[in-house]
Amino acid sequence: MPFPGDYEQAVIYSNLNEEPKPISELNSEVSDNLQNVVEKSLQKDIKDRYGAISEILADLQSSEIVSPPKAKETSEKSIVVLPFKNISPDPDNEYFSDGLTEEIISDLSNVEAIRVISRTSAMQLKGANKDIKTIGKDLNVQFLLEGSVRKAGNNLRITAQLIEISKESHLWSEKYNGTLDDIFDIQEKVSRSIVDALSLKLTAEEKNRIEDHPINDARAYDFYFQARQQILKMTAPGLKKALELIEHSRKIVGENVLLLSAEGYIHWMYFNSGIESAEKHLDETERCAEKIFQL
Repeated sequence: MPFPGDYEQAVIYSNLNEEPKPISELNSEVSDNLQNVVEKSLQKDIKDRYGAISEILADLQSSEIVSPPKAKETSEKSIVVLPFKNISPDPDNEYFSDGLTEEIISDLSNVEAIRVISRTSAMQLKGANKDIKTIGKDLNVQFLLEGSVRKAGNNLRITAQLIEISKESHLWSEKYNGTLDDIFDIQEKVSRSIVDALSLKLTAEEKNRIEDHPINDARAYDFYFQARQQILKMTAPGLKKALELIEHSRKIVGENVLLLSAEGYIHWMYFNSGIESAEKHLDETERCAEKIFQL
């Protein structure tokens, strides 16, 4: 990846403002000509890129193609959190299972002793009929977490199971029953259980990060989850609804860094996607960023 990152916002920023590392840093045997082909293909200004496939082919034919570097062997533990399945009576509750998936990924990403596959890569597996060994090979991970969410009104039932891919065996599994108000406790229990099952030692700082919740009210948290789902629709009605949901959440918890981040992202997507390219959206994005730093 030219710009790897765990969050879409970070990757977007890199795409706009940074240059990718030369591929020769990954493989010293790559020819200068091939490196030039890659760099020209990644130019930010479309006028500086190739204009036709035939131009790329012509340059590639004079380039010495080499094998990709072998993956380095590592003892680092690694995991992918598959999108939790929504088994609620209401299919629209999928926003909640997706939100829970993201938060568990975020929790585990705070633990330095384990490599966690990013949300973007994990969500690509949603609905995919891949066996666990194929997933493990494709993502080069040792462990897989899968689960389901049943949300009926205020009631929740969440299941989760941790699988060691090479052995296709369960290391840990659990069922949680509760209400929406228990979501923070359940989310923390899942993350801590994974850490324990993998025999990882948490530092005091890592423990605090897992226990910390950017929104401490379950209703406000639910509105935030719904807003995230609306953002992903990438439509004018979806972005408008997302702003309304963020405002509902703000009325409950007040000014909040996570809500400001979501609000700024919504305005940025209005502009960046071309849905509404008014300068006011850039101004609102900047306002949200400044407020985040103040908080």
